[in-house]
Amino acid sequence: MIASLKLPIKKLEDKQIKSFKNRVIDLKEVLGYLPPMQEIKKAMAEGFADVLEVDLVPGGLTAAEQAMLEEELPQFQSPEWIYGLRTPQQDNELKRAEYKSTGGLIKVSLRLDQTRKVIKSAFITGDFFAYPERSILDLEAVLKNTSSEAPKVQEVVNTFFDTHKVRIPGVKPEDFTQALINAIEETNNEC
Repeated sequence: MIASLKLPIKKLEDKQIKSFKNRVIDLKEVLGYLPPMQEIKKAMAEGFADVLEVDLVPGGLTAAEQAMLEEELPQFQSPEWIYGLRTPQQDNELKRAEYKSTGGLIKVSLRLDQTRKVIKSAFITGDFFAYPERSILDLEAVLKNTSSEAPKVQEVVNTFFDTHKVRIPGVKPEDFTQALINAIEETNNEC
């Protein structure tokens, strides 16, 4: 399952892989059994209807939906879509750094688009304790597709910590900012 998530697994340490595995869960683990596919589809449809605030009606495609499908289908059948457009390797780099804060070591792995100066993905681990537990996952999500310029990274991290109730004993927002900037610049520092 990890390979399907397009993470740079070969460059990640065993500890980081174990940490990542703790972040992925399947229905069998949650429910204690694997429900039939029809039950999964029904639950998903109900969830979409609830979140999108629409009534889903079983049936075929409407004329408008069929026209939209015919217009969009060639794109989704193209080799570019199926195999994905690859950014040249020199523009799509993996950057890593470690930063020692008073509350623990912060390890950062970033996938960067150097041409556009954008963080494509972030993976943050370390020996610190974050509450709520998923706050680091949320920070990673917020960083995705944001500028890799230092002032913007600082702004995103500060805004995240200002708007979320995150507690990380001994680790400050500026520690995460510095760890991220170190990864972008591929340097390691201690506080």
